[in-house]
Amino acid sequence: MINPLLHDLGVGKGVLAAAHMSVGLLLSLAGIGVGGWLLTKSLARALWFGWGVQAVALFGFAALAWHAANPWAAAGAWGMECFASSVTGMALVQVMSTRVIPGAVGASYAFLTCVYGLFGRMAGGGSGVAVAVISHTMPLHQAYALFFAATAAMGVPVAVVLFRYGGPSARQWSGWPDSYGDRAQEQHS
Repeated sequence: MINPLLHDLGVGKGVLAAAHMSVGLLLSLAGIGVGGWLLTKSLARALWFGWGVQAVALFGFAALAWHAANPWAAAGAWGMECFASSVTGMALVQVMSTRVIPGAVGASYAFLTCVYGLFGRMAGGGSGVAVAVISHTMPLHQAYALFFAATAAMGVPVAVVLFRYGGPSARQWSGWPDSYGDRAQEQHS
């Protein structure tokens, strides 16, 4: 829904391409670095941080939809999305890597990749319908803002699961015992 939002706000293809190739690329690489560094600490840290920056990115698009098109704001929101997607992508690969069957690593990883891709495609198709339905009751820019804010709010159950099963306790910030960072710290101790 990001590209349709930007198109409907009047952000030109040239501005979008420039954002993809400059801010998007740089912040994607930064997100990979930060995600990798966080994974050396714990999977939970990477997931918490990824959840937070993804929410900021989605609320950034909500604000962009509400306050009309500004090329710099569009580039900033896009850059935050690229950064957040890279951090959460690193965490996703770590989670999937720990869930494979030892004798069938390739098949397991392929299956997990297809399953997460399937859900993304199903949600992606429904998102356009959701904005179209919402836009019957309010202006299109408000429908986009509501959609992106609601999408960010959908991360709250993720935060609850993270807090319950792999999040910070009152005394420490802990990761799941099978995360790479925890094994690496045990080996160095």
